[in-house]
Amino acid sequence: MSAVKNLRREYPGFKIDISHWEIADRGITATDGTTALMVAAGIAHADNESRVSEAEHLAAATLALELGDPLDGTNKAGFSAMHAAAFAGFDTVVQFHAGKGAKLSEVAKNGQSPLGIAEGNNLSGFFFERVSTAALLRKLGAASEGAVTLEGFIKKQVGNQQATQRDFNAGAG
Repeated sequence: MSAVKNLRREYPGFKIDISHWEIADRGITATDGTTALMVAAGIAHADNESRVSEAEHLAAATLALELGDPLDGTNKAGFSAMHAAAFAGFDTVVQFHAGKGAKLSEVAKNGQSPLGIAEGNNLSGFFFERVSTAALLRKLGAASEGAVTLEGFIKKQVGNQQATQRDFNAGAG
């Protein structure tokens, strides 16, 4: 751990003013390789549960980069901060990372690029699409890989339910 003293930053809509703070040293990640930048970009965001605003995510991502987190680092699943921002639908974070030179079209181990995630994903077990984020990524020149459609998601869910019912019925007899 490192001590940070007198950390003062002002971002649009968010201000950090900390006289003393203990932070993890650079390079420390979660056991799956997820970095602070990925978390700041929105990898754990849940629309109906998160209280942290997009502006606060942008400020945290800016700070994580200032403190040395790698812009294009990936976790064990192959997700980067750009994938995280696309998943959360944080256009300002996508634009910020793109402006810093982040890779826009890297494909994670699940077969999805950031644009593919924005076009349609079920990473949280629910179907999400981020229409404005997808449009922004297209404008920035990103390639689409692995987008999930609502129809495909529903077919998969119905198939899973049918398999569960078959397994239950086979065990009940």
